[in-house]
Amino acid sequence: MCCYTGAMKTALIWIVVIGIVTGGFIYYRQERWDAAYKTARDAYSRAAEYKDAGTLLYEPRYKDVEVSMDKLKSVGAPTSTKSLIVLELNSCVQLLGFYRDYIKGANELYESANDLARTGNEPGNSAAHRAKDAAAIKSTVRLAKDNLRDAEKTGTEIQSCVDKGKTE
Repeated sequence: MCCYTGAMKTALIWIVVIGIVTGGFIYYRQERWDAAYKTARDAYSRAAEYKDAGTLLYEPRYKDVEVSMDKLKSVGAPTSTKSLIVLELNSCVQLLGFYRDYIKGANELYESANDLARTGNEPGNSAAHRAKDAAAIKSTVRLAKDNLRDAEKTGTEIQSCVDKGKTE
């Protein structure tokens, strides 16, 4: 027959209580993280849908992504695997920013090429001046096309992020 002393019983009770409290905390943290991740993932999907929309439609959605990512990071990942998931989602969010920068850069370059074309064709400009402007226009348009090509590649990566989020 086994007899426990009062101190041993108290120690066992404390071990059980600490185990229950710790287990409850871990479960609560996991649920908070899951909810924060779902919010961030949904915000990302909404922003990705509007990546080609105007600033008034896109910017509030991108801001929602940033806020939800901050909240997700503040909750803290309960496991190292979840930490990797946060890093991956964060890289997807950065892709949205890159995409918008590429598109904005291409639009600015095309606008610059149009300005060069307007000023280069003014009466009184020499042939040399027009030839220099034509070369600058050609170079600017090539840069704009490069930006659009980069945007297209980034758009494909963004879609991969969205598709991956649908399967998680």
